[in-house]
Amino acid sequence: MKEPVTISKNQNLLPSEDYIFLRKKGLELIEQLGSDKWTNYNITDSGITILENAVYAQTEMGYRLDFPVTDFLAEALNKGGFDQAFYSAAEILTTSAITISDYRRLLIDKTGIKNAWLIAKDCVCEMPVFTDCKNNQLVYTYDKLSEGVHPQGFYDILLDFEEDTTFGSLSDGKLFTNYYFPSVQKSAEVEIRFPIWQEVLNRFQDFEHFLDLSKVLDTVTPVKVSLFNAANLPLTNANFAKSIRQPLKANIEIKFDGIAKKLILLNVPVIIFLEKEEDKNLLEISDFTAFIAEATDFGVVSVYRKKLKKIQESIVASKTLLHRFRNLDEDYCNFTEVGVEDIAVCADIVVLPEADLEKVQAQIYFEIEQYFNPSIRFYSLQELLEKEIPTEEIFNGPFLEHGFILQNDLKNSQLKADIRASDIINRLMDIEGVLAVQHFLMTKYGPDGNAILPGESWKLAISPQHRPQLYIHRSKLLFFKNELPFLPANNDEVKATLQQLKSASESYKLQIHENNLPLPKGMIRDFEDYFPIQFQFPLNYGIGFEGLPKESTDLRKAQAKQLKAYLLLFEQILSNGFSQMAHFDQVFSLNESVKQSIFTKFIDSAMLSVSSIESGNYDLYDGVFNASDLASLAETEEGKLLRRNKFLNHLLARFGENFGEYALLMTELIAENDDYFTAKKLSLEKLITDKIRFLKDEPLMSREKAKSFNYLDEVKVTGFQNIAGLKRRISHLLGLEMLRNYIKTEIVIIDKKYVVSLKLVKEDGTVLLKNKQILEADTSQKANEMADDLVNEWIAFMTEKAKSDAFLDITNGFYRLKNHKSVEIGISEAFADVPSAQNALTAMISWAEEKFKSERFFIVEHLLLRPHFYGQALLPVCLDADCETCGEDDPYSFRLTFVMPGWMQKFKNLNFRKYAERIIRTETPAHLLPKICWVGNEIYRGKDETDGIICQMLALLKLHYSGSPLSADINENDRLLTKLFCPCTDFIFDKYNEAYAESVFNNNFLDITTAQKNALFDLVIKPELICKAQLKPTYEAPLKALITGYFKTDTCKIQLADDEIVTEAKLQCFQLNAFHKAWNEWLIANKAILSNEEPQLHDQFRNYFKNDALIKNLPYNEDQSCEKIRTILGDFGEQLRLWVLQNLYNPVSDAQWETSIDTLIKNALTKMLIINPQFTDLVNITIEYYTDKANAKKKHKKDVIFKHAYLIAIFKNLKSIYPPATLHDCEDGDDGNVVRLDNTVII
Repeated sequence: MKEPVTISKNQNLLPSEDYIFLRKKGLELIEQLGSDKWTNYNITDSGITILENAVYAQTEMGYRLDFPVTDFLAEALNKGGFDQAFYSAAEILTTSAITISDYRRLLIDKTGIKNAWLIAKDCVCEMPVFTDCKNNQLVYTYDKLSEGVHPQGFYDILLDFEEDTTFGSLSDGKLFTNYYFPSVQKSAEVEIRFPIWQEVLNRFQDFEHFLDLSKVLDTVTPVKVSLFNAANLPLTNANFAKSIRQPLKANIEIKFDGIAKKLILLNVPVIIFLEKEEDKNLLEISDFTAFIAEATDFGVVSVYRKKLKKIQESIVASKTLLHRFRNLDEDYCNFTEVGVEDIAVCADIVVLPEADLEKVQAQIYFEIEQYFNPSIRFYSLQELLEKEIPTEEIFNGPFLEHGFILQNDLKNSQLKADIRASDIINRLMDIEGVLAVQHFLMTKYGPDGNAILPGESWKLAISPQHRPQLYIHRSKLLFFKNELPFLPANNDEVKATLQQLKSASESYKLQIHENNLPLPKGMIRDFEDYFPIQFQFPLNYGIGFEGLPKESTDLRKAQAKQLKAYLLLFEQILSNGFSQMAHFDQVFSLNESVKQSIFTKFIDSAMLSVSSIESGNYDLYDGVFNASDLASLAETEEGKLLRRNKFLNHLLARFGENFGEYALLMTELIAENDDYFTAKKLSLEKLITDKIRFLKDEPLMSREKAKSFNYLDEVKVTGFQNIAGLKRRISHLLGLEMLRNYIKTEIVIIDKKYVVSLKLVKEDGTVLLKNKQILEADTSQKANEMADDLVNEWIAFMTEKAKSDAFLDITNGFYRLKNHKSVEIGISEAFADVPSAQNALTAMISWAEEKFKSERFFIVEHLLLRPHFYGQALLPVCLDADCETCGEDDPYSFRLTFVMPGWMQKFKNLNFRKYAERIIRTETPAHLLPKICWVGNEIYRGKDETDGIICQMLALLKLHYSGSPLSADINENDRLLTKLFCPCTDFIFDKYNEAYAESVFNNNFLDITTAQKNALFDLVIKPELICKAQLKPTYEAPLKALITGYFKTDTCKIQLADDEIVTEAKLQCFQLNAFHKAWNEWLIANKAILSNEEPQLHDQFRNYFKNDALIKNLPYNEDQSCEKIRTILGDFGEQLRLWVLQNLYNPVSDAQWETSIDTLIKNALTKMLIINPQFTDLVNITIEYYTDKANAKKKHKKDVIFKHAYLIAIFKNLKSIYPPATLHDCEDGDDGNVVRLDNTVII
């Protein structure tokens, strides 16, 4: 109950507002400090007058300070508070999807999804791999004695779709339609059980044309239908009427215009429900067959086709949604509809004599359906607040578009393991008019439409990953009134009433304008307004507006001016205080341009001038003292930085963040190149910038800490916008530059609309890019989402896309940025002409590339490197001979590798590197094991004096030595020259190597031209060459030619003639560039393959053996078939893996690829004694799966398999680099571990 609002009779003033209290304290201080010379404290005393006026002004300050904090922040809050660290509940309390309940909420919030479940898999997702302990590796070869390696972290997604008005339930393949007898005015309801989506997916090659609605059915014989009875005998008019008591079977053959391949559906159950028993004699086989075979848009085949398409679209949309919220080192396995099991109920219902039987029966069916599948309700924010649910509980989880879902509702809607008659009867007894429920029986019906006997009276088990569904057509309720039996007379009324009950309880997705707690509003006040106290003095003082009489003497004027100067001490302090209040919002502002934290308001002659004959002569300050001088007195430059940092520390502490250790390390890092005082100033400035950027990203970072990147990203899968939340957080904590830090987002409220504007701003304030189109949203949440989407697009297409003519448009003195859909997403400021715009664009790209340097580190999720296809490369493992692996046999589950840029200057500082490793390990979720590798980006140096670049440079510098011999002895002279020029060769190599590596990266990993290499030499070597004074002028041309000739991508290529040592060394060549390129190429190829809906090869083999047995009317043994498939494909996959590794560095044509697939699968089938026609069919299935031979639209798997293998080859050979004179291990990233020098990132 809310407390009533009252006004206190005896309101106590705060000391700062209590004039009497302050005056008393003032007198006590006067007496304490001046009682030896001043004893008369009469109210007429001028000193007391000054005290009283100063105290009165202080009460005004106290009064203003007691205003609500919202008033001090009113202007910022009324604009949405976007420049403050005061985030709304939806921003700071919500999280990305973390728990299974969170993912369920996301899916249920999506239009078309009624319910959803995530099932954690404890078995293999794609295909099994096994341990080969003898050879210390993982293999595909099937081992009966081994359970295999089962990577963890997978989820199966089960979807329950909202019921469709046209297609009915989308969670099964059933279609209900009416069959109208041609000769009489009668009809029957027909249920046709087409294959469910999972069966369609397993036969995707067969259904591919059927799902493509652009493919038209054949114009001659589009659909051919054959009907059979339960005994598999062809239906005739003679046995038709007798056969319909059980489900019929239909073989349906569907042909497409211009396509030879047919879709054949075997044993499709068909069930006919007659209005009257005698209507069965009116059925004609030819008419009914034609009814099923109808090829119009309203025929059952066409309706089923559209139904499947809608299911496919919903599943694809759900898959897209969940991949946007995928967690680190987790992945999804299967997306499919939840299994449905039909349950019919039979019971005797005793009701009151006056009961409406149709209404009661509808209510019974409704209650049973609600028990089977409870509705999940969406709540508005106001509803939950009225329930007094805590705010942090309301907003816990992902932000939903259609309202909030309670945890209890999710819990109650979990999949049931069984259904119990007692629970159902309890619900039925609550129905008005029901007296008793007797002889209750539940019967399950199989996919073929036949009852699975016997029925159960008390408890009926439900298969795993299935939900029960009331099968009304097979249910029967017999009602008793006064012991007399009754059946409902009007089934249409029962159906109509049931539909009304469903509609009334339907969990509609709320269309809510604003589902967020609003920021508090304050009253805008002029806190800086100040009325000088001297204007309040009695008239005889002569210092107010009226001033002094004209006849006043010079002495009197001097006395008045002296008093004004004396009072100025109080005036300035008070004025400063009011100014500080007025700028309270800037003290906590996240605007990087705000530097000060103490604010002053200079009291000048204009403020104190009076209406007197000498008003212009009341200048009380020295002429050179001004407002800037006052601000300097109030706050020094160092003081500004220190206080600004303290205020930001306070904001950080509110979110539980601390930059303490980072602050100390920043000073140490900067002091390496500057003196201590300069370093301290620079470090404080950088700390302010880093803290502000961190706070701006705090809602996103706290929300997405466990969120990974999206490997199916539609914008740009390899872009720097597509990163894990952990990477963003680590970047901020390590003070790494990110381009997004320079994109300034401004959201203002105009006419109740949130208007978004973006600008890309350099350090000097130059605007490089801005959005042209006006972005408006109805809610702050939507505005933030629009801003984030546009920021991500800018980052994705800032560099490489901007260089491409397809994404660059320079017209009328502007440069424009376009996205992958050629939509303009950014525009520059206006330039005088097109050449100026082109130069500005080039400069913008170069600037952006410099910012991207620090973003080049990677969080590699081992689970993503698992094989999706037989034959893909496998990660290395460390196994004992007796296979006592202690968990080391699974290199995929819950493991991350951080590929860090060890060549960056700040990471050469081992103290900072240790700090970075602590941050990484601290921030990584506890269930994940991180490994850290500090990779270099250096070219292959060569293996000896003949081709080693360092030795060649050293020889060249010695040759061009300009001084006198350093020793008469030739050998000694050579040694001294080596000592002289060694630091120089290291300098040349390091500087040029870094510049060249970045240039290659910025050129999409393609080699740069000779002219560009020469320009690099002139830019980074010539101006800073440390041994230039010891060299002849002739050194430049040969040194430039040597360096530019050696630095090329061919230097790193592995040749057939290379020995093992050289090959391993070349694998370390430009480690970061090589890994980055391989990572990008694999991501692109992997996305193209995984975006397709295609069953795994082993599923296709299993379906083939199953259908083959069905056609031949032979028994099918699932276990034997699976073991046979594992053996065949295990042998094939291992041979393919080895063949790929043998040809990894050699170009392989499509023809070679297909020939190898053909040979290897034939070898595997021959070993298992598979004969024709199975032999040929399985070979064709395999070739079609691995190539694009059968369908030009399908992506070739050769590319992704080779790119994946190349990525693994680079990844497993990554080695850490360290500053000179340090020997370290890369096993766990511990810089203090000085043993086992050559360990890789994996082992």
